[in-house]
Amino acid sequence: MIQRHFVTGPFTSHAFWMKEEDYSGALDNFVTTCVDCIVLNPEKEMLLGKRAREPQPDWWIAGGKMIPGETFEEAAVRNVKRELGLDIDGLRFSFLPRIYSLVWARRHQAPKDNGVHNVSLTAVLRITDSEVAAIKPNDEYGVLQWIKPENIEDPPFHPALKCYADDVISFMLGRR
Repeated sequence: MIQRHFVTGPFTSHAFWMKEEDYSGALDNFVTTCVDCIVLNPEKEMLLGKRAREPQPDWWIAGGKMIPGETFEEAAVRNVKRELGLDIDGLRFSFLPRIYSLVWARRHQAPKDNGVHNVSLTAVLRITDSEVAAIKPNDEYGVLQWIKPENIEDPPFHPALKCYADDVISFMLGRR
């Protein structure tokens, strides 16, 4: 796998030895592992959501952190259920052969300006028309949009989305 590393904004590490109950301190000290999900409709368009909160209050894909002990597929299933309301079998997810490193200058948790560092393993999920109709996004997303991967450009989208789109084209859409 080839690792991608993105630093968005003027990020400074705020790592320190912390108390276990201090989640904010954990974000300052640990890199969070996430499973992000590129959802494709039958027309091979990617689902993007306009997020309402940090660390990326702009267009992004569904996903989120892993819970200790769960598999990548279990994290993908849980994140798609939580964010899009879809109950999908874990065997339907295929993973891109890259690891993405995302460093954000801001985060949702206080202190917001401490930022956060995520490592993303990225799953691709092809859904049916009936599943498209069943999508019910949670409150993290204000708007959803379907877009062809080849139409995702940097800017206006985050450069990581352009790389996700390029990887989908290279690794998934070319396969039958």
